Formats: sequence, structure tokens, C-alpha cells
Amino acid sequence: MVNGTTWRGGVPNIPNFSLGALSGSSCDTITSIPEMESVFTYGVYPNPCFNSAQLSISGATEKAEIFLYNTFGQLLYKTTTFPSNNSIHAQLPMRDLVAGIYLVKVSMGEKEIAQKLVKR
Repeated sequence: MVNGTTWRGGVPNIPNFSLGALSGSSCDTITSIPEMESVFTYGVYPNPCFNSAQLSISGATEKAEIFLYNTFGQLLYKTTTFPSNNSIHAQLPMRDLVAGIYLVKVSMGEKEIAQKLVKR
């Protein structure tokens, strides 16, 4: 706290913290750190694929709805899966599909991700 003003600035790895005087002290102290949004990574592999592909999401904290679309926007496959140890692994059935380009879409709460998948 400088002249009664709370300073908000960035510190590596601790964004958006607040400084303020600790009760009974004239020193500035971190008084709050907002909860950070979970970070997740995902991938569809192998890409291109032949008979099946895997979807892998790490850092998942809620159920995921997985959709597979063709280039005409037709829904070909849909499933819902839940995370185990903050990760999701799902097999995408590609065996009966013709060679081409497909879209894999995943919805997790308010988050949506999509990735192109090529079938040979």
C-alpha cells in the first residue's frame, strides 16, 4: 500500500494479486490471490489416422461431450466422458468412415475446442 492506494501489478507466476498493509505492520503484504483458471491441453492422434484415433485431454476438471462431424456438418458420433485424475482419454471410431477430413469438437462446460482430423 502506497499512500493508501492498493497497488495491482504483475509478478511472474502470480498475476492479479493485491498488496496491502498487514494489520499492525507498516510492510506491504500480499493480501489476496484470485483462484487461477485450470489449464488444459489436448490432442487428437494419430493424425492422419486409419481405423481409430485417440483424444487426450489433460487438466480436465469436468465432463466432456465429444462430437465427430464430417465436412457437411453432419454429426457422426457423440459421447460423454468424465475425467479420471484430471485427464480424459477417448477412442474415436474411424474404421467405418471413408477417407476424408473430419472435425472433432469437445465441450467442457463453457469451454469448447475443435481440431481437424484426417482419415486415410
